[in-house]
Amino acid sequence: MIVPSLTVFTGPMRSGKTTALIEKMLRYRDKNVKTIHFKHRIDNRFEGLEDRIVTHGKVLAIEAVAVENIEDIVMKNLIPADVKVVAIDEGHFFGSKIVDVCRYLRITGHEVYVSGLNRDYTGEPFKFSDEKDHFGALLAVADFVKMFAACPVEGAAIEPHENWPISMTRRRSGIQGGRVVVGADDVYETSTALMHPEELKFREIY
Repeated sequence: MIVPSLTVFTGPMRSGKTTALIEKMLRYRDKNVKTIHFKHRIDNRFEGLEDRIVTHGKVLAIEAVAVENIEDIVMKNLIPADVKVVAIDEGHFFGSKIVDVCRYLRITGHEVYVSGLNRDYTGEPFKFSDEKDHFGALLAVADFVKMFAACPVEGAAIEPHENWPISMTRRRSGIQGGRVVVGADDVYETSTALMHPEELKFREIY
């Protein structure tokens, strides 16, 4: 039974967001429910898999339609009429219209699933590509929000206290670029708030 709704999987890198998204779609496939999956064209981290949504380590993958503009999936009728389950990976890469698109899909009878980073590498809310809003706006209108903490990456500067939530992403030392630098473990590592360089600055504000 399809329940019109919006579910968002969010958290830092390597926290299982895309894995949860793909596994959800595969469960629908097992029930012979048709699904369709979208990703941003900018996400080309895995050579030869540009037409796939792929997890870290390439453990899971599922076919996807790569688009530049999230509104295209509606304006260009990319969703077949008999498909009511829609997945969007790395939703933070799109413009702020993703919020309207998801609300439109929900009100027209679709189950919508989106994965994305809630914060950028500086720890601030991840701004959409048009800078008009941030990923938190999508969380605010979701019916279900599933937060994930990250798994430590071998070789990363992860603190040894098991009770500190690994809830942030930070850019590795020496990596230059703007807010969006597409990459994986070669560019980013996970961190706790207590050791994130941008969070440490708050010790000095009062």
